[in-house]
Amino acid sequence: MIEAIREIGEYAIRKAEKNIDEPLGILIDDPSNRETKNVLFIVFKDNEGAFEYNNVDIEKYSKEKLSKYLYRKGSSNGPDITPTAMVTSVNKTFNNKILGWFKKYDKEVDADENFNFLVNIGNCIRDNSKVILENLGEKANKESNIISLKIKDKYIGDYPVFRRILEDNAKKDFYSKYGKISKSDNKICSVCNRLRAEVYGFVDTYKFYTVDKPGFVSGGFQQKYAWKNYPVCLNCALTLEAGKKYLGSSLDFNFYGFRYLLLPKFVAGLDEEAR
Repeated sequence: MIEAIREIGEYAIRKAEKNIDEPLGILIDDPSNRETKNVLFIVFKDNEGAFEYNNVDIEKYSKEKLSKYLYRKGSSNGPDITPTAMVTSVNKTFNNKILGWFKKYDKEVDADENFNFLVNIGNCIRDNSKVILENLGEKANKESNIISLKIKDKYIGDYPVFRRILEDNAKKDFYSKYGKISKSDNKICSVCNRLRAEVYGFVDTYKFYTVDKPGFVSGGFQQKYAWKNYPVCLNCALTLEAGKKYLGSSLDFNFYGFRYLLLPKFVAGLDEEAR
């Protein structure tokens, strides 16, 4: 199964003309659903070096701008990986996903320009939270159901600090969970069978593979050694993620109330003409 997902992931990466060495395009999720037509932007302008809240703007949603929205799903009860979020209720989404994202950026740090940049945006959102929430409530509906930020006429995806946060957090998920770190250097990846500089132990492409229970971890239930059970290198982790996304968008269907995922295994391999 894993080999089939990897093969499909390699095909999906080639088809989308992405590069495994530039993981951002693979890690980004699509925040839209079937009803999405617009994106709501909380707009900030520059006022002599400080940020000032301007308004909530509506822009037509575009799949070509996924790298601009820079969305990646996070915790269901907490913020996503970046301050772009899908709207459930306006109040809950704004407080949990937007305000909540900036919660740890509340005090400036000496000589850290990027951190202070986020602190200043967070302070502006906190200072104007009431009016922002009112403006969002006036414009949000089932077709305008994504919230993001625009800062000085730029999307968050235009800022290296947000891109780096997404990449670092996504990669961290492959080796850091349950309060443990599980990775090792110069080991064989179990997916590509090659010697890799690093392999990770918490690559759970589908959630039926977990190491949160004693029966799922060999060697005395030491989660830090989970990489010995299923070592996966970064390239294969990203390829599996691309395969999962392709399967979810193209080979996912419902039948009599049950959800099915069609996972093809190609006898002769998947060539470029199989589309």
